[in-house]
Amino acid sequence: MRKPAEGGPLEVATYSNRGTYVDILAPGSLVKAIDAYGQVREFNRGTSFAAPQVAGAVALWRQKIPAASPAELQRSIQGSADLTRVVLDTEDARHLTNRLLNVSTLP
Repeated sequence: MRKPAEGGPLEVATYSNRGTYVDILAPGSLVKAIDAYGQVREFNRGTSFAAPQVAGAVALWRQKIPAASPAELQRSIQGSADLTRVVLDTEDARHLTNRLLNVSTLP
């Protein structure tokens, strides 16, 4: 995901994975991270920054609902996704979800 303007709609980055197998989207551009020297680096990007956010969300949901099956966790995360912030172009809309990871709705 890339953010064109602060608080504005999000667009799918050109390097993002695409296909019907993509269940949820997570930010992968302008990701704030701390380097080995404690400095904030804001221009990180790539699926390597999006995937850990989803894994972290799964861990948080697992902590809140320890008896949930993997399928139940997946449905919970997908069900809590933000459906209003992602703008898909015509091509992407045919085969890509607009579900944006939303950890603010943890149980």
